[in-house]
Formats: sequence, structure tokens, C-alpha cells
Amino acid sequence: MRTRSWGALYELVVVAAMALLLLHALGRDLLPGLLDRAEDRGHAPAWVAAALLLPVLGLWARACHFAGPLAMSTGMFQWRVSRHDPAAWLRRERALTTLGGAALAALVAVPAGMALAATGAHPLVPAFAIWAVLLALLLLASYLQRRDLDAAARLVPPLLAATGVVLAAGVAWDTTGALLVGGWLLLAGAAAARRPAVRGVGRRAALTPRWQLHRGARNRQALNASVTMLDADVVRAAREREDGGARRPLPAFAYRLPRSAGLAAVVLGRGLRAVAPAIALVLPLVFAVDALLGPVAALLVTVLLELFATVALARSTETWLDSGAPARMWAAPGRRVPVMLCLPAVAVCAAIAVAVSLGMALPVPVTLVLAVLPAAVLARRRSARRAVPQGALLATPMGAVPVDLVNGLIAGPDMALLALLATAALL
Repeated sequence: MRTRSWGALYELVVVAAMALLLLHALGRDLLPGLLDRAEDRGHAPAWVAAALLLPVLGLWARACHFAGPLAMSTGMFQWRVSRHDPAAWLRRERALTTLGGAALAALVAVPAGMALAATGAHPLVPAFAIWAVLLALLLLASYLQRRDLDAAARLVPPLLAATGVVLAAGVAWDTTGALLVGGWLLLAGAAAARRPAVRGVGRRAALTPRWQLHRGARNRQALNASVTMLDADVVRAAREREDGGARRPLPAFAYRLPRSAGLAAVVLGRGLRAVAPAIALVLPLVFAVDALLGPVAALLVTVLLELFATVALARSTETWLDSGAPARMWAAPGRRVPVMLCLPAVAVCAAIAVAVSLGMALPVPVTLVLAVLPAAVLARRRSARRAVPQGALLATPMGAVPVDLVNGLIAGPDMALLALLATAALL
């Protein structure tokens, strides 16, 4: 294989420079502007920054799940074990994971430190503290994975996010509001704890043999492939394979109802298991952000929540639509089956739009835009999947990228961006 030319390093330099400029703008202008807006509304900027930082830490802890204790395939690891000491390779991979995580943590900590400098603190102190916390979360996730306590590692992100939401509610309203939100999240957490994915939390398990520690490596390889291919379905497929998911047959009532209504009910029931915890967590955050930063920031959180709920509910729907089985099963020609399968996502997001509109007293046109958003996202994703490949290329700092790939990547988020711009203009 021919080695890469030194002249091709300009791509890496350009991408790194653009990322640094974006991070500098984020830490110098955007985040301090948000804190100034919260201070103008009568809230302490330090507490607002802490409330917004905790959900970010939760997202970081969730991303650390893909770091893993190893970063090589099963065959490569077995070949190296047969020739070298496995303990040395484990130490090397853990060191590389720690160094890479420390570099990525610095990219998050520096803008946060620059933003907290607007509150009167020295930028180095909060930046170093946030960097240390991020690195500690990475080491904690790696430690729990090596002890085969994967379910305990998955509890860290929602705990951090729930703490941030409760703190945001306390800053936005008062102690009573924080207690009410905390009780609501406890009820939602108790309902989510009945899921099989978290039933094993707290059980002491034996140490997994070192030659079987490949779950984290497969997760990280899936994430690398997802970034390279610009396709998030790679991570989803790898996660379903690791969870041991199997095809579940449809219940009997799904075949008795006409016009595939039973199939839509099954899609709604199974999809709610994935989106209900996120909805229960983010809805109080929407109202708290409205009180802290204003309606535009709250609408941003609402649009992102609807986009997540729509994509999560549409995964199984898109699988059904790729085959002609539903149309043959119910003898329903035309668009009847696709429309019926899209109703669960539309209904859930319509309920979210109504709840947010009533809680924030939004105008009717804004409510209509939020209610139409899931249908627009589904139609856009469907059109991108059915598009005929053209073979055109798009010039980017990373090189030539197929236009079809970019079209599939932005299908859905572009509708969310248009909805956010429309709602901001209507306020």
C-alpha cells in the first residue's frame, strides 16, 4: 500500500483550523452571550452555566461508552496474543484511549472555560476543572467496561443529565420547582428501570477474560466507520448486535385490524420505549430554558427533541417501507400503508408541540410549524432514500464528497433548521 503524501496533510490542517475557529467563536461570543441573556433575566450566570454543563457531561459520558478498553478486531487481537504478552497491548491501548480522550476533552473544556470567564472567574481554573471531570468520566467508563458492568456505565449519562435538568429548574424557578421536576424524573427513571437493559445494574459480575474484551473495540470501530461513511445507522446496527436483539413477531391483533392500523400501533408501542425517557427528561428542560434564556433557545431544544423522536420512531417504519410485505398483507395499494406507519411519529411530536405551546403560550402559527415538522422530516428522509444516485461530487476541505452522501446526511436536520428559523421569525 502506498504511503500517504505529506502534501495531503493540508486537509487535516484546514479541518483542524476550522474546528479551532469554531470553538473559539463558541467560547468567546455564543456562550457568553447566552450567560449575559440569563443575567439580564435575573439569574446567576454561574448557576446557569453549571446547569447547562451537566447535560453536556452526560453526552460526553454516553460517548465514552464507545471508547472501550481495546481498539482492535478479534482476529488481530488473537494473533497478537499468540506472539506477544497481552498485558502490554492492553496497557498500550488504554494509554492511547486516555491520550485521545484527553485531547478531545480539551476541545470541550477550553470553550467552556472561556465562557465561564465572563462570570468573573479565571478561564484556566474552570477549564482545567472541566477537563479533569471529562477525563475522569472517560476513565470511569473504561473501568466499568473492563469489569463487565456495562449497565452501570449506561446509568452515568442519564444521572448527569437529570441533575442538570433539576438544577436548571431550581435556577429558573425555585426550590419547589426543582423538587417537582426531580420527582417527575424519579418516576420516569423508575419506569425506565423496568427495562431489561438496566435490570443488571448493581449485580456483581466476574471479571471478563482479557481475550474477550472486544465489545468496546467493536463499538469504537462502529463509530469510526459511521464517521467515515457519514451514516449513523452503522452505530445503531452495532448496538443492536451487541444488545442481542432479535426479530420479534407481530402480535395477533395487528393482523385483525384493517389498513395496517395494528402495525402502526405496534410501531408506536415499541418506539415509545426508546423515546419516552428522553421526552420525560427534555420537556422540563424546555420550560426551564424558556425561563432562563428565552423562547428561541427553548424552541431550539424542542426542535431537537422532535427530530430525535421522529428519527427514533421512524427506524422500524423505514424498515417496513423498504419491503412490499405490508401492502400485500393488507391489500392496501398506494400511499395508505406509508401514511399509517408515519402516524406514530406524527402523533407523538404533535403531543410534544401541544404541550410546549400550552406551557410557553406560543402563537398558533408556531404550534402548527412544530406539529408539521415530523411529517416534513419523514418526507425528506424518504425522498433521500429513494433518490437515484447521480455521481456528482462536492468539493470540501476534506476532499471530494458525493452529493448523494451529503443529501442523505442532512435529510431531516435541514427540515429542523428550517422549522427553527420559521418559528423564530414568527415569534
